[in-house]
Amino acid sequence: MHIEIRQAESADEEPLKALSRRTIEASSRPFLGHEAVESYITSGAVDQYVEDHIQDCSVIVAANVLVGFSVCKRNLIDLMMIDHKYQRQGLGTRLLKFVEYVLFTSFDELKLESFEPNSQANNFYRKNGWIGRETYLDNDSGMNKILFTKKA
Repeated sequence: MHIEIRQAESADEEPLKALSRRTIEASSRPFLGHEAVESYITSGAVDQYVEDHIQDCSVIVAANVLVGFSVCKRNLIDLMMIDHKYQRQGLGTRLLKFVEYVLFTSFDELKLESFEPNSQANNFYRKNGWIGRETYLDNDSGMNKILFTKKA
């Protein structure tokens, strides 16, 4: 399967919005709950996030299908998402390694946050060498998040 990782383009905006809604629907309900997920999606915040951060976004395309993306702000990986139906195929690892490579050219330490109850994501980050440094209450969601770091 041919895999390409590249900077997002304006034509990717609508597919990224659909991918985000689909993946949040499928992956976040177990730890965020039905009401929180529905509220987040129907509020338009998912679509607005993509619109606001398309310039900070790298996408992964497998066999000509956009299957995931990441958003980076300086040394923070603000979001990383692989379409639910393409998870557990090594694509997240490929995207994460690419983002780390790019960011480590400018920064000695990288950061990311993950919801504490999201064991699938947290295990993925730990497996890829990230260390949970602290847990804190995220006021927006009312849930605990873990701050992960990785050094060059």
